[in-house]
Amino acid sequence: MAPKFYFGQQLSEFCLDHIKPHVYFDKWAIQPFNGQARRMAVIWEIARTFKPTVGVETGTFMGSSTPYLATMVEKEMYTIEIDKPTFDLATERFEKNGHQKNINLILGDSVLQIETILDGLNPNEDRVLAYLDAHWYDAIPTTEEIEALINWGGSWIAVIDDFKIDSDSGYRFDSYGEVEIGKDVLPSNRDLRLFVPSISSEYETGRRKGTGYVCMKSDAKVLESISDLTEYRL
Repeated sequence: MAPKFYFGQQLSEFCLDHIKPHVYFDKWAIQPFNGQARRMAVIWEIARTFKPTVGVETGTFMGSSTPYLATMVEKEMYTIEIDKPTFDLATERFEKNGHQKNINLILGDSVLQIETILDGLNPNEDRVLAYLDAHWYDAIPTTEEIEALINWGGSWIAVIDDFKIDSDSGYRFDSYGEVEIGKDVLPSNRDLRLFVPSISSEYETGRRKGTGYVCMKSDAKVLESISDLTEYRL
């Protein structure tokens, strides 16, 4: 019988390497995308339609979502973690579990690193799928991360974790002091488009955190085609 207590980070790492999956499989913290089945389905559909060539994840944490994102992109997958102890744990986990060769784990500030990554891409050929989850404590780089994507000039779609869904209070979100992770952290740009889940939080699984899906007007047709999403007018 599976234990009924919360798995902390250290114990989760131990479980992943030494305990059979049925013991811990229902714990959101060690599943991709917070264990949210609806979110996973939407991201897969985005990848199928958008056909990203490069993936960028900010906030690696334990790297639960990273290998899944890596399978969705044609070329390289970059994941950025600012906390050294967490970075070391993720590195060890990838090494022990034989991560895909296209995963590049980077230690550093997500805004600086995402700018460096984008500088090495071709805006006329590459398409970026970004999973933004680096907000933590008093550091909320989401605005600058999206600005970097806008300034890059190529095609991109960003998935923002812990996002406030104004129309459905059942989706949880992160807040730090007076700052909420939601539409107000998006930079001001008339060509920016925001989509949120159209499916009730009652039908989501796992941690049930809200998700924001952001892109420029030129790529909005991809998100418009996904029935689980609805556009939020900024």
